[in-house]
Amino acid sequence: KPVNNGILGTWNTAPLTDGEYILRLTVSDKAGNILTNSVIVNSDNNNWKLTISRLTQVTANAGWNTEPAWSPDNTKLAFSSNCSGNYDIWTMNADGSNLLNITNSAAYDSKPGWSPDGSKLAFVSDRSGNKDIWITNADGSGTPLQLTNLTVTDTDPTWSPDGTKIAFASDRSGNFDIWLANADGLGTPVKLTTSEAYDKEPSWSQFGIAYTSEYSGNREIWL
Repeated sequence: KPVNNGILGTWNTAPLTDGEYILRLTVSDKAGNILTNSVIVNSDNNNWKLTISRLTQVTANAGWNTEPAWSPDNTKLAFSSNCSGNYDIWTMNADGSNLLNITNSAAYDSKPGWSPDGSKLAFVSDRSGNKDIWITNADGSGTPLQLTNLTVTDTDPTWSPDGTKIAFASDRSGNFDIWLANADGLGTPVKLTTSEAYDKEPSWSQFGIAYTSEYSGNREIWL
């Protein structure tokens, strides 16, 4: 149903215990960005009383704050926000303090991911005219490094456990596949998946790369 100023939202409930429910709210803004949040609600004789339980709101501004990513030491969060007018990469302490605009550009910057040592952030930006993978210092210093630079869509960066490589999704071969690039920008990216299926959203751990694929006809998780 309409929520506010052209923003659409839907909600549903699921029982937890007697008289206690979890309320899930999904909203979509004018740009098509979809966000979901959940809170705990209690029912008293059909009169709903909203009480936030086991959840802590750590951002509170007029913008949209999305795509949070924990730092390796779990003390900070990186996220994408348009609180400054357009989407930039921001960081803050886990309690919401020390808010810092890292990229501070006129471009659309999104999908931040921390390097394993916490010193750098990979992110997606259209500052070169199309969506590419970029790397910046996590404190906002220096000049961001453009890791990919073709007139295609490169997205969903994820760091290797040793911090030397970045896997990402790209449609440079005609459909979305998982590709691998050196984190220093040297060399040519290597194609990791070769099917005609939709392959995106890689996530890298010491056990390998997990990703989403339609290889079986449905979007499933593959390793």
